[in-house]
Amino acid sequence: MRHPQVNATVKANDGNYWTVTTGNVGQMSTKVTATSSGSWRWYFASTTTTSLKASDGDTLDLK
Repeated sequence: MRHPQVNATVKANDGNYWTVTTGNVGQMSTKVTATSSGSWRWYFASTTTTSLKASDGDTLDLK
């Protein structure tokens, strides 16, 4: 099933923003440059037609 592409603006903890675009089958991905160790996850807060979704979290340890 093909879905329309959707752009989402994401705000990082450091206050910077970037745009994430879904693919035509609904997948999301992005590339960012890590500047410090931390954790992250995808999080969708929900709408009237779509329930809350959160991905498994992951961590990054810079040395």
